[in-house]
Amino acid sequence: MQNQLIQHTHDGTSLNYQALLMTDKSRGQTIILLTNNKQNKLYDLAAAIKVILEKAPE
Repeated sequence: MQNQLIQHTHDGTSLNYQALLMTDKSRGQTIILLTNNKQNKLYDLAAAIKVILEKAPE
């Protein structure tokens, strides 16, 4: 299947709010993070969550 979206990432900020959406269709995983304490750490947190999900038994 060509031209099929497998992974998608979208982020956004406004004032002190920050949001991150990461989807990996091939793994059936979606991570959504929202904060009202913007510290620009959502990508690091999402990466840590992905590691946990990859090690979890199916």
